[in-house]
Amino acid sequence: MDLDALHAHFIAASRAAPDYLEDYLMDGVELAAEPGQAGPDVHAVRQEWAVILERAINRLQENERVALSLYILEGLTLEEVAEVLGCGSKSSALRVVNAAIFKCRSYLAEQSLSLVDF
Repeated sequence: MDLDALHAHFIAASRAAPDYLEDYLMDGVELAAEPGQAGPDVHAVRQEWAVILERAINRLQENERVALSLYILEGLTLEEVAEVLGCGSKSSALRVVNAAIFKCRSYLAEQSLSLVDF
């Protein structure tokens, strides 16, 4: 699999698994009920969060989206992420992953004002 195909796979994976990313990126944000016990209102809020989370991910730079997908969704080590990104060291990969997480959390915090009505 070439790098473009690998990248396409991980971008698709980031869209296919918003629940896990939601758990990871929204650390500290709690809704009233667990997903299986949620009523229609909580379900609607969770769907809105998933849409906002997708927007947050789409705002990332390409290398940040790839790094986030590789590290969080696919479970690659930082060394493996660095190799795929071509950034040399695991500390460089960690900086990219942390930047992506920070940007997503910041975007989610900005958007939380619009979720007060839910």
